[in-house]
Amino acid sequence: MTDSRTPPTAPAEDERACRAYLNLVAPGCDPVINRAIGECGGIAGAAGAIAGLGIALPGSLVARVRALGGRDGIGRAARLAAAQGRRGVRFICPGDAEWPASLERAFRFAALGVGDRAGECADTAHRPVGLWVAGAALATGCRAAITVTGSRRITDYGHDTTRRLVGGLSRHGVAIASGAMPGIGHLAVSAALAAPARPAHPAVMVLAGGHDSIGDHRTRRLAGQVRACGGTVVTEYPPGTPASFARMLARNRLAAALARGTVVVEAPEACVALNTLRWAGIVGSVAMAVPGPAGSRWSTGCHRAIAEGAAQLVTDWRGIAELTGVADDHPRYHGVCGHTGDRSGVPGEYSREELAVLSVIGTQPLTYRTVCAATYLPPAQVTRALVNLHARGEVDCHGVWWARPGSVTDRATTAGGGCGSRSNPIALGRQT
Repeated sequence: MTDSRTPPTAPAEDERACRAYLNLVAPGCDPVINRAIGECGGIAGAAGAIAGLGIALPGSLVARVRALGGRDGIGRAARLAAAQGRRGVRFICPGDAEWPASLERAFRFAALGVGDRAGECADTAHRPVGLWVAGAALATGCRAAITVTGSRRITDYGHDTTRRLVGGLSRHGVAIASGAMPGIGHLAVSAALAAPARPAHPAVMVLAGGHDSIGDHRTRRLAGQVRACGGTVVTEYPPGTPASFARMLARNRLAAALARGTVVVEAPEACVALNTLRWAGIVGSVAMAVPGPAGSRWSTGCHRAIAEGAAQLVTDWRGIAELTGVADDHPRYHGVCGHTGDRSGVPGEYSREELAVLSVIGTQPLTYRTVCAATYLPPAQVTRALVNLHARGEVDCHGVWWARPGSVTDRATTAGGGCGSRSNPIALGRQT
């Protein structure tokens, strides 16, 4: 498997045009488009087949193909992307220098089908065909990012807690990612921009519609501030696409995948923010929640997530940093709570957690619970190590079993199920 740190190869312009076309035909992550890519041999084959109506499509997509000009649609998409680029909104693709490695790692992990409740989201747990980006390079902000989300309604407790968490993370070089939702999401981004010692890339704002279709004036103003302060505004929806509830839920998948971890500060039962937490489990990001005051109905969703093991309990920025390793390479973090840096001279630049996991996974396959017990590491740190090691090809996943490549035994394939198993070895609190 290719190392996630391998320098990317930029896609050819014809592939970029095909990706832009598929994005226009079906904005967001459409299962029809994903199936077409698989059945038609890739991006170019899918774009050509769809433009020529050579495959069966739902009526809504047929109408969209015709509206884009049929076979001329691919050229039209290329011209639109070029025009948007002149306006400061660029269309980026996998292989571009600013395409985040975190997306590749997250959706490779999601494809294993072993994340929390992964089977329920198999049709949408795919990386975008492309992204529309404004502001600083997206990959820069996602190298060390934490998604912060929560309720639209903020209590004094939620306000103070969010500012305290974000302030501590920002001071230690961490970018704050969030959806463009009023409430905790807006507050987290605003606090990141206002931090006295913020990083050069302070925030990543993820939209649920096109850049030109931000309806709320506060969100529109905040997006402008993010760009002006060196951050990035990103969406998988092309220009002219209005935000909707369904797109908001799909946006949550992107917000979780871009960051190393997701923190929910305040969320009542059935809050949309809990959907982002769910996506964090699917894509292998660290899911975290802040407990609220006893009896507060604005934190019941957080309390349930913690109680059921769907989220790790955190109360300050240090806890977030320890679970995710997000500040490990930042000089201000060295020495805090005895921390000496995560990758200081270790062989192959493995983190301490990765070395610990590699030391226990040998020729015999192990379950996730066994790895946790043998390494004495918190589940979230084991999850992060397994995600990173799998992305680099150092470990393989076979059903509920983890093993070194080439060391799979009959035990792994018969007792644990095949590689396509929907078993869930790393659902925190429900380990196998």
